[in-house]
Amino acid sequence: MCRDLRADRSVYISAREGTGIDELLVTIEELLREQKSYIRQTFPYSKAAASGLIHKYGEVLIEEYLPEGIFIEAYVPKSLLGKIGLDME
Repeated sequence: MCRDLRADRSVYISAREGTGIDELLVTIEELLREQKSYIRQTFPYSKAAASGLIHKYGEVLIEEYLPEGIFIEAYVPKSLLGKIGLDME
């Protein structure tokens, strides 16, 4: 067994017994999600390029085309917020 005493989280797995794999996958997903921000935003059509960036680098949950613009609910990398005109940090 390897243990990193500086680690924020530990997951015990056994490849031989096939245990802990689901917990490992959930932990990886949580760690990746922590690097993203959740947004719910309507972008005017004049700023439709933001939608392209979100699709390319983010995880789009919902996208709707409304009369006032493109509504997007998504997880986006925090580094992308300024590029799409949001400053949520």
